[in-house]
Amino acid sequence: MQHALRRHTCRFESGTTDVRHAISWKDYRLEWDPQEYGGVKQIILPASQVWYPKIVLLTGMSNIQQVGSEEFDIYVEYTGTVIWAPGGVLMSSCKANMRDFPRDYQTCMLILNNMVYDKEEMRLVPGQSFVDMEFYTKNGEWEVIWTKVSNKVDRFEKLTSISFVSITIGIIRKSEYFVITMLIPVAVLCVLDAFVFMIPVGASDRVGFSLTLFLALTVYMSVMGSFLPTTSEPLAGMTYFLLASEIHCTFVILMTIVTIRLYDREHLPEWLVRLYRLPFRKSRQSKQQKNADESYENIPLDKGARESAQGEDSEAQTRRSLLSILDKFLFIFFLSTMVLMSIVFFSTYLNHDHDHDAK
Repeated sequence: MQHALRRHTCRFESGTTDVRHAISWKDYRLEWDPQEYGGVKQIILPASQVWYPKIVLLTGMSNIQQVGSEEFDIYVEYTGTVIWAPGGVLMSSCKANMRDFPRDYQTCMLILNNMVYDKEEMRLVPGQSFVDMEFYTKNGEWEVIWTKVSNKVDRFEKLTSISFVSITIGIIRKSEYFVITMLIPVAVLCVLDAFVFMIPVGASDRVGFSLTLFLALTVYMSVMGSFLPTTSEPLAGMTYFLLASEIHCTFVILMTIVTIRLYDREHLPEWLVRLYRLPFRKSRQSKQQKNADESYENIPLDKGARESAQGEDSEAQTRRSLLSILDKFLFIFFLSTMVLMSIVFFSTYLNHDHDHDAK
């Protein structure tokens, strides 16, 4: 006895699927001659008065769930063809791969079986190779890319004596909401964090600016963590992006404190001064050789005092110039680091076509 699952219509909503199966089979006990019964060629009977297949969903979320019930009537033709179109909400468990969240692609499979008869007694045969989306209601979070209906299930390929039907649905998450409300604000906060080095080093709110952005980033991380499952393997790429963003902001705060400490010190570290003067060493040496040939006659009496004053001015100018160059370097470094990190994250986790076809 063969039972054809002729038509599948579904409506997907956040882990549950409203499904309507059109199941047909032939029962020789329900055949009659229309001429003997006043030309009646079809009748509708309650499901409790005829035999119908007990089909169950093996991939149920909490338990094995039966498809359909006796509340749905059965259509019978005089040839013995029986058509039953039960509907219901199927809750199926699907293994989630959140690597590309918020633009992740998921494949959910619903496996049907009769649980009573083997393949020789009752065979489940799909009536078509896809799910009819005529009554599909669009979902605000997910988009259905492709569907497939088959009687081959790789998971149970060794059970050759049992008949299965699998309904596979390929869906992709609509990422616009998460990108606009979460990813872009996080990137903007990290970019703004680099602008702390544009604030004068002597300003009192320099550290406060960095800490405020760090706290705002922490709030975004806690909000986004509520959307990510804790059991996903592999972890979502957004998790690494948030971790890198927090480390980025941490280093910005540390370098901000370092620049303030350098500003408050009486004398800058000798190694830092040498590093600063290294590019100007050659030009300074050539200038000293040029001045060595000059005459030292008619030296003013106050030359020593002027040299001392010039030395103090030179040290102060060196401090200002060094700290200014350090701020510019840190600003360019952290800004370019954040931009590069965003580009890598986008190209690795978000820039996917996900144009998958049913295999």
